[in-house]
Amino acid sequence: MKVDKFNTSQDELKQELLKALKNPKYRAVKLKSSKEEAFIDLLKQFKFTDKNFIQEGFPFSWIDDSEQFEKQLKAGQLEIGQTSGTTGDRTQLFREKNWWVCEYEKTSRAHNILRKIYLKPVKKCVLTTARCSGTDCHVGKVPMEARKKGDSLFLNSSKDPSSWQEEDFRRIIDEVNLIKPDFIAADPFYLMHLVI
Repeated sequence: MKVDKFNTSQDELKQELLKALKNPKYRAVKLKSSKEEAFIDLLKQFKFTDKNFIQEGFPFSWIDDSEQFEKQLKAGQLEIGQTSGTTGDRTQLFREKNWWVCEYEKTSRAHNILRKIYLKPVKKCVLTTARCSGTDCHVGKVPMEARKKGDSLFLNSSKDPSSWQEEDFRRIIDEVNLIKPDFIAADPFYLMHLVI
């Protein structure tokens, strides 16, 4: 379910729920009437989406218009990604190209400090699970330039921060000092290993 606006009205939420009913994963969910109580009942019918539920039949069990999906994929409007894997197995997913731009804009509208940062182009360092997908891989001794994506530098090149050696700590600190990011987006687990 995608809600574009930061502040979503009840009517917009209802419309998104009705759209979600077209998704193959939710075909068994039924709206009994258009009354307010029916929408509350509808929400109760949606299954909790844990990783197993998401991975089951991925991606086509989530796609209600496979022709549109294929067009977007061929046109380069979608990107393949993975979750970090911090809380379990990584989950592969498709997202709109540059999806994070919209997410950062939403976040910055709700936070005074971030709002000021995003008034200008930003440089950011990212410290989380090292990426390795079909399009790029940051695992191993990967040069800094290969770990850059747009204005972001991915700092980690190891799947396990407890295996970091002195040279890894020095490299990460040196790269942060060289880039001078506006901020560092960090997974707390990885940040803890860096600062302790």
